[in-house]
Amino acid sequence: MGRLAGRPLSSLAASFAVFALIASLFVLEATSIRGKSLTYDAPQHLSYGLRILHADATRFDDSKMPVSAWNALPKRLAETLEPGALRSFLAADSTARYPTMLASLALAWLVFHWSRQLYGLAAGLLSLTLEVFDPNLLAHSRFVTTDLYAALTVTLSLYTFWRFLEAPDRRAQAWRGLAAAFAFGLAQVAKYTGAYLVPVLLMVVAARFAPALLRDLRTPELGPWAARLRTFVLWAAVFGVAAVLVINGAFLFQDPFWPLSDFHFRSDTFRELRDSTVAVWPGARLPLPYPYIEGLDWVLAREQSGQGYGNRYLLGEIRSEGGFPGYYFVAALFKVPAPILIVWLAALVAYPLLRRRGARLRFSRDEAFLLLPAAFLVVYFNFFFGAQIGIRFLLPVFPLLHVFAGCLVSPEVWGPLGSRARRSLATIGGALGIWLAASVLSYYPDFLPYMNELLADRKLAYHVLADSNLDWGQDRETVDRYRTAHPEVLWQPREPAAGRILVGINWLTGVSNGRQASWLRARFEPVDHLHYTHLIFQVSEDEAARARDEGPDR
Repeated sequence: MGRLAGRPLSSLAASFAVFALIASLFVLEATSIRGKSLTYDAPQHLSYGLRILHADATRFDDSKMPVSAWNALPKRLAETLEPGALRSFLAADSTARYPTMLASLALAWLVFHWSRQLYGLAAGLLSLTLEVFDPNLLAHSRFVTTDLYAALTVTLSLYTFWRFLEAPDRRAQAWRGLAAAFAFGLAQVAKYTGAYLVPVLLMVVAARFAPALLRDLRTPELGPWAARLRTFVLWAAVFGVAAVLVINGAFLFQDPFWPLSDFHFRSDTFRELRDSTVAVWPGARLPLPYPYIEGLDWVLAREQSGQGYGNRYLLGEIRSEGGFPGYYFVAALFKVPAPILIVWLAALVAYPLLRRRGARLRFSRDEAFLLLPAAFLVVYFNFFFGAQIGIRFLLPVFPLLHVFAGCLVSPEVWGPLGSRARRSLATIGGALGIWLAASVLSYYPDFLPYMNELLADRKLAYHVLADSNLDWGQDRETVDRYRTAHPEVLWQPREPAAGRILVGINWLTGVSNGRQASWLRARFEPVDHLHYTHLIFQVSEDEAARARDEGPDR
């Protein structure tokens, strides 16, 4: 007893737990898309994906990427089939969501695998649980967008880079280095967030080799420095070549080596770089495809100007220009489940204490690959990024913190503890797990507008956030059905009116319409909601008359 089919029973139980968690993730995703519309920009993602599959990478906007061909593949296959049930299934908008779901399953397994390699099996299961019940990742794993792919490819790039630097010999280093180089390239064609991996990987390298470099400083010989420099230059070239090949391949090798002088850049940064480079080298050409550079410049121009993102909204305040420093801190405080925040904070607080007590936790070799990228992205998005329209931009941070949280249950932490302490911590962990599952599942099937228990009344989420944090157009079909069934309901009246009124959160807060809804927002609170994205108000004749008399602002 104790073994089954030659394997330890505990190993089989762990394998079952992993399978059950990942299967649960897929079930939650697949069943919660029923009746949900595509998000506002999903048709453009699908359109660009189909364009790629038809061998054309020409851009029609700034941020659509070749990875969307994965979502468009079912529709492309449907085009080759005769009319019938299979063709109808493949051509359906809902089917285009399944490729993103598959990517989310790969990300969940990667989080488990990395955490297990770092901290052991129990840590892997903890990290996987956090990943599966992360409502933000869960919500975006059902969409035809690139946000989930960004989280997957950034995590994959950092994981393969960690494996590369931990290679036991040159042969393993060569293979792992090539894998890391191509993973880095994949991140560049998933979302332009992948470009930030350049400074991130340099930070990680600096942290990883800082002790060795300090040792080299104590010796007058140049040999060690020269050897390290040669290795760095060699692998930097490998990563650069791999990225160029992957980007060119994804963009179908469309117009590489376009003359730099012929680019009509939108961003000040790219125009300045073009002018200064052409002044020195008039015939300069770039080895990257024209659509890739065009899109990168376009995204940068939007960030610099702030145009194209609409109004920003936070904590009841709306701004048409400028942003809110710390926006993503506030968004995470409300949109990340409280149990996950507690686990993250516990790991961050416990980590230095564990190191001081002699736990074998190697920051420069392991945790630097998790915490330095997370810190870089958190600082950048909170204080230097112009698109304050949803926590989705911060998604690549979450898997890294889920992996890091595994350090709390590593054998080196639990080993020295007595049985009573273990039971107490296990009880606390179990309670947090139940709280997490109950909190997230209570929003089923509406994971995008999830807000944790800091928000006492879910109808009042618009007091804190709006835009793609809550409503990204996913309930348009539901709203249309409700309005058809209730023709007496008033739809987003610009002037004070009496009766039962239905409004979208983005209209109410002014994200999509400025101050047109101020008469309603300033005086009334909703009495009901539709899937947390649309609110129902009840206004009497007397209240509407007073609102007209008082004007738009009280």
